[in-house]
Amino acid sequence: MSGLLLPLRPLARYADFKGRSGRAEFWAFTLLLWVVYGGLYAWMLTPLVPVFQGQTPGVEIFIHILTSVGVMSLVGLVLFLPALAVQVRRLHDINRSGWWVILPTGLSMAGQQLAYIFQSGDIMRTTMQASQAAEAMAGPSLDFARLWDAYWPLYQVVLPWAFGPSLAGYLVLLIFFLSPGSNGENRFGQNSRLGATT
Repeated sequence: MSGLLLPLRPLARYADFKGRSGRAEFWAFTLLLWVVYGGLYAWMLTPLVPVFQGQTPGVEIFIHILTSVGVMSLVGLVLFLPALAVQVRRLHDINRSGWWVILPTGLSMAGQQLAYIFQSGDIMRTTMQASQAAEAMAGPSLDFARLWDAYWPLYQVVLPWAFGPSLAGYLVLLIFFLSPGSNGENRFGQNSRLGATT
């Protein structure tokens, strides 16, 4: 497959979790995803600029947000399987099991459980304080800044336990995705023709 079509190769192998994908194929598709999602986020956020500048949002802003979130969700559903499959095949290319893709999620879940074991007192205390602060704000209008201030102490307790291990997992995967593929054949098959070991 020519270099120009390389980013589209994972779409042609839509849900193919077997075989191998080289670095060039993986990173070309990843770049394509970044461009697609960057464009979608820009499309979603551009009409919100006046709101960030203090203008009151109109109904059309909410319709735009709902539409853009719907489109982004649909694109995410369509691209989820090829993105997951190319990650698995990339891991196969360095002779590793595809199950490594769940490392960040598994570490995040383990970190959250450890937070509840080691910081349960802090979590209970900050949850009660946040709930009391939210009840005190009850009324016809909701002040998001005050609500954020009320719940931020809870997030400060839980987030490091959830995102710290997950970040470590993503760093491990990044190292794997940057590694050169196995030369020749490995237990997952022959290397791909374009970019398997580059």
